[in-house]
Amino acid sequence: GEGDISAGNVIGSNIFNILGVLGVAAATTPESIPVAVNIIRFDLPIAIF
Repeated sequence: GEGDISAGNVIGSNIFNILGVLGVAAATTPESIPVAVNIIRFDLPIAIF
C-alpha cells in the first residue's frame, strides 16, 4: 500500500543521495581513480543491464 511506496521512496532517495555524492566527488577530483580492468569488462556491463 501507501506505506510500502513511502518506504521505497525513502530508501531510494537515500541510495540516490549517497551515489550522487560519490559520483560528483569522483567527477570533480583532480586525480584519476584507479579501476581494475576486470571491473570494466565484466562487472560494469552486468550492472548496467
